[in-house]
Amino acid sequence: MAEQSVFEKAVEAGEKTKGIVSEAARTSKAAREGLIVLGKNAPKFASRAWLGINVILLGCDIHDWFFGPVPNVGNDGNNVVGG
Repeated sequence: MAEQSVFEKAVEAGEKTKGIVSEAARTSKAAREGLIVLGKNAPKFASRAWLGINVILLGCDIHDWFFGPVPNVGNDGNNVVGG
């Protein structure tokens, strides 16, 4: 038999994960309620996380703008190339 393709492996892993999650939700009331809350609030969590990441990256850019090293442009004022 030929080797499984990457897609077939992903489908198989997804089916196993679905089985585990559905079994946990079936057997545990707390797990079921947690999945419901997570499903309802996932877009909100994702957008807030994305906003937080962007704020952190903007802060890093501003920090580098003020405190980053000054690039050496090679102009020492004597108008001699290479010297």
